Amino acid sequence: MTDDNRTIFGSRSEALERIPDAVMDSTFENAIVALLRTLDREGTWQIVHALLTHPKVSARALGLRVVRRGLRDKELLRRVVQLSFSVGGLGELQYWYTAILARYPVTRFVSALEAEAAARADAGFTARNIRALYMHRARGSKKKKIAYARLVAATAATA
Repeated sequence: MTDDNRTIFGSRSEALERIPDAVMDSTFENAIVALLRTLDREGTWQIVHALLTHPKVSARALGLRVVRRGLRDKELLRRVVQLSFSVGGLGELQYWYTAILARYPVTRFVSALEAEAAARADAGFTARNIRALYMHRARGSKKKKIAYARLVAATAATA
């Protein structure tokens, strides 16, 4: 790691070693994004997963910014969507939705959410995710409004 106005990781393992005690600032974020551009799918997923499942909120927030900035692989985005279903808090879930829906089609996201809600059959999970999606949706987005209405209708039909 060098300190010439940017942080450069030599390898994935070096980045993974630094995550637990790193200062989660823009320099670290830029270094992670630059590293992700050089890694294969599984290497990228290891770093993103380590950030998104970190106990520190600042690390998870940085992971979401990295998802929004540098994650373009559809398979990795699908994994992030699946990981988002384990988020418990409404406030944090809204940040997840903002990062995910910036890169992932809302109709696919709602389909995955419907499938997960049906598999869990947990009213709290469904209500929390519907509330987060409602609070996230953009006012002028017709696709998001249609997807939201579809999710609410599917939930009402199963209740």
